[in-house]
Amino acid sequence: ATSLSRMNVTECLIFHELSQNIIYHVIVAVNGVLCFTGALRVILLWHNYGVRFLVHENTKILFRFYYALNIMYTSIFGFLYLSELIRLRFACFLFDF
Repeated sequence: ATSLSRMNVTECLIFHELSQNIIYHVIVAVNGVLCFTGALRVILLWHNYGVRFLVHENTKILFRFYYALNIMYTSIFGFLYLSELIRLRFACFLFDF
């Protein structure tokens, strides 16, 4: 139990230092914005062009799946960066897994 509490104290010190660092805030914010912009761009491409340029039906299905996966992954990463940015606003808010 003591090693776990020491680890949390060490993590709190590191986290406190990161929350004071404006460069880390900017990096996290820029990464989050880029992820959400990428997701929006893929949605716009899917809406504007779709899969009409493909010939075979199986290829169209796979390409739609590719679009959906890209939207899902970029959104997940965007939400992770957003949660990190929110977490920086609180005093030593750690996730214990």
